[in-house]
Amino acid sequence: MKLSTFLVLSAIYYGGFGLGLLVAPAPFMSVFGVTLDGGGMLMARVLGAALLNLTLIFWWSKNAANSDTLQVILRANCLYNIADIPVVAFAILTGTMGARISAHPFFAVLTDAQLAALAEDAITETFTAGQRLFDEGGIADRFWLIEQGNIALDMPIPGRGDQIVETPMARGWCNTLDWLAVSSKPSMN
Repeated sequence: MKLSTFLVLSAIYYGGFGLGLLVAPAPFMSVFGVTLDGGGMLMARVLGAALLNLTLIFWWSKNAANSDTLQVILRANCLYNIADIPVVAFAILTGTMGARISAHPFFAVLTDAQLAALAEDAITETFTAGQRLFDEGGIADRFWLIEQGNIALDMPIPGRGDQIVETPMARGWCNTLDWLAVSSKPSMN
């Protein structure tokens, strides 16, 4: 790849992130599962402006001779990407669970330490329409926060099969009903 092509592609890449963070930081960061308070909005915009600065450096350097200054800029950018790419990839792959969990009203009473402990084991899962999440009497080893889509609860009715007993629940619903459906039977002492 020619250096000028690399610089143009870098300018486009940084320009997209920079504009997104500067113009619409909250919607842009929500793609990564992050919600921003006032301070976060400010920092996102500062980062956006810095990325736009890099955009201009790369764009204006695209036709420059292969100078020592340009080599220093490119080396610094490579070091930045070596540090940045794993952080962004981790945020995308994990969905930054800590931010997503702490934003849910169900967890409002938890301390930061409790939220962090919960986020350590949290994962993001995607289910297909009609997929069963748990069965009555199954092991209660999961907890769901519905972020997108709907969920319906059903139960077997003799002679009628599985019937929906709870209307579909949407985003923001917190599922704990599977914890009530453990397979142990009450003792009669």
